Amino acid sequence: MSLTEAGQQTRPRSVSRLAIILGLGLVAIGASVAVRQSPWAHERRLESMNLEELALAIHDHPTDPLTLYHYGRALLKAGQVDASQKALETAVKLDPRMYRARVGLGSVLLERGDLRRAVDEFQQAARLRPQEPEAHVGLSQAYYRAGSPTRAIEPLKKVVQLQPGSAAAWYNLGKLYGEAHQSDHALEAMKKAVALDPKVAAYWRDLGRLHRHYSQNKEAEAAYKKALKLDDSDPVAWYWLGQLYVEMSDSPEYRGYAEQSLLRAISRAPDMAEAHFELGRLYERRGSYPLAAARFREATRLDMSDDKALYHLGLALTKMGSREEGQKLIRGAQALGAAKREIKNLENRIRAEAGNRELRLRMARLYRKYGNAEAALSQYTVYRSMGAPDATVDKEEAAYREELRRANALPAQELSALPPAPAP
Repeated sequence: MSLTEAGQQTRPRSVSRLAIILGLGLVAIGASVAVRQSPWAHERRLESMNLEELALAIHDHPTDPLTLYHYGRALLKAGQVDASQKALETAVKLDPRMYRARVGLGSVLLERGDLRRAVDEFQQAARLRPQEPEAHVGLSQAYYRAGSPTRAIEPLKKVVQLQPGSAAAWYNLGKLYGEAHQSDHALEAMKKAVALDPKVAAYWRDLGRLHRHYSQNKEAEAAYKKALKLDDSDPVAWYWLGQLYVEMSDSPEYRGYAEQSLLRAISRAPDMAEAHFELGRLYERRGSYPLAAARFREATRLDMSDDKALYHLGLALTKMGSREEGQKLIRGAQALGAAKREIKNLENRIRAEAGNRELRLRMARLYRKYGNAEAALSQYTVYRSMGAPDATVDKEEAAYREELRRANALPAQELSALPPAPAP
């Protein structure tokens, strides 16, 4: 074969190989472009962006729900709750079936205390993906914060069904059962939490409280001791252990155990008014009235609304010979207890009848009577927002504000633990 013939045979093969290489290269380029343009790659890019970069992305793509979702998350992380809510609301409007956006919006609404809308968002998210736990957790939190631990139970039961190995879910379910006065279920759930993760002190501590509820004192003592072995710094566990020893026996031995436990609680949390009160009661029972009075006085200093501590301080002073002062404190404690019951009853009525305007006016006047200016002014504001102008009440409120201003007692910010007026 001549060199010319050989060259003629080799050239087609080289061209063929070159065509294959070029073809593979084009396929690789096409695949790379497809990957970069895929939803997966879009998600990865958004996850890597900071707030400023996401703001620019929103400017370029104002109707992309995924970009809006990530922007809303970044805004919430930065503490810009209003802007976060707006971004997530837009994402949900653009894509009503976007599970993550609904959960995110529900979380923002929960943060802001808009519990009715939070419940709605979490419910819709749960319908979209019933096998995902986040929406059920959020729904449980919203019900709980709305003051309904019983309604909060069902969503959390779904969470433990989806994640039966989650000790935290079982623990929180146990706490909800406890608040709903379903103690049998609470004890069962708390035992589950402890079995799944026996190294969490709080699980043992709350299990001990449930055993105590059933007068299973030895089991309660063992649980508290396990909690304290895991976390010796927990003042609540020491306080509950002290209370348990008081209940277990009035012998000098158990009084000594109780005293040491309560002193340890106070050493870890000096402002725990309840521990000072319980220690005072212990001293009172053994006739050490000066020691008891000191503890009751500290409890009332830490919590001026504690009518029980004030009452027992009065009793201790009377026993010590300061009869006039003691009787005065006892009368004050009785009046304080009556006032607390009156306020509590009306607050409960308002929670049940949030749309009752007249109850708001009564609440404003009651808060005013007992010196809670901040809450009184808040309820005057709610009253005005719920109906037609009322010149008599406007005049009453204005006079009260002037009275507070003259006394330099006008609150800088008006807040109230009661729910706002329902939307019209």
